[in-house]
Amino acid sequence: MDAYTLTGKMSVKFPRGAFERTFSIFRGLIKLLRNPITWDEVQDDLFAILLRFRSHNTEVTSDFQKMYIQVNVENEDRNFQKILWRDNPSSPIKTYRLCTVTYGTASASYLATRVLKQLAMDESSNFPKASEVLLHNCYVDDLLFGADTLEESEKLIPELQELCSGGFKLHNWCSNEKSVLEGAIKTEDSKNSCETIDAKLRF
Repeated sequence: MDAYTLTGKMSVKFPRGAFERTFSIFRGLIKLLRNPITWDEVQDDLFAILLRFRSHNTEVTSDFQKMYIQVNVENEDRNFQKILWRDNPSSPIKTYRLCTVTYGTASASYLATRVLKQLAMDESSNFPKASEVLLHNCYVDDLLFGADTLEESEKLIPELQELCSGGFKLHNWCSNEKSVLEGAIKTEDSKNSCETIDAKLRF
């Protein structure tokens, strides 16, 4: 004799209060999807960055190496970044706290880019041009900047490196002018991280 024969026909009944609470949650989710909560904008729009980038005679790109792990999280907030780990099934489980901004968390991109913005604002008097690049020509961990002359671009690279020398390391330099990269190559661990683009496309 099966369970159906024992119990007869059954129908699931939800209490009215539970249904109303569930409906309210779904209604809130739909509202959130239609009008998502976004972090304060800390970087310029990508389209605007690309337009400015393509307007220069000399163009340079670079990116920050392992940007997220260069940013420490406040000690009281590290409890929200705990992970469980063990080397093998027979080992006891250990709890670890992640001390830096962790890739994949909802706030990671905001925290890292906000630190870059704060760095640029704090050091704007010491590195005015490099600070402008960080504020207006940076998208997440990529820099896209340039200048109208070779001399200006050549001065910008060491200034940017000095501005970011407290922990952020710029690498993977690329430019449409070979001479611009000479300053970057001198401070790189490997020359393979620099590349010259021969093509010069203009609008």
